[in-house]
Amino acid sequence: MKSKVVAISLFASSSILGLGYSSITFADVEFCYDVDGYVSTQNVTQSIQVGSIDLVIKNQVDPNDVVFESTGNLVGSITSFPENYPEKPILLSHAAKFPKGNNFVTNGDEGYLFPKDQYGCLFNAQEKIKEIAGGSRFFKGVTRVDIQATGEVSYCPQANMNWFYLAGEVCFDAPKP
Repeated sequence: MKSKVVAISLFASSSILGLGYSSITFADVEFCYDVDGYVSTQNVTQSIQVGSIDLVIKNQVDPNDVVFESTGNLVGSITSFPENYPEKPILLSHAAKFPKGNNFVTNGDEGYLFPKDQYGCLFNAQEKIKEIAGGSRFFKGVTRVDIQATGEVSYCPQANMNWFYLAGEVCFDAPKP
């Protein structure tokens, strides 16, 4: 009789635990990766920049596991330059197109410029990329982005070139191979 009670008790316990596990949802699980890169652009107008992006995305657990590495085309645009700058940041968006249909578009990137020269055409720049509004292929399913872009912006006639180093994290709703 004792063994039947123990068996029923174990079965009931495992059923209760099983119900507990079945109610766990993985909808909030993110798979995050480290991002490094380099951007170089030229100013086409006061608010449009065109250039290239070199991007490397690595597994956070094993930094030797590169899950994405490519060079693509980049178009950036200033979408808002607030009247009360620098209290509020400059807002930008970027469209990156890589080979094999790997693309993304950012939205609401926050930028700050810090004068670097006496002529007012060269600036140190900091930008925070915090949203990928849309992505295809590798960039589909992005749930969170936190990338810092640090570099230099030049509106100087003799050196119309911008460059940024990228460092941060991007997270997805599913693991990347």
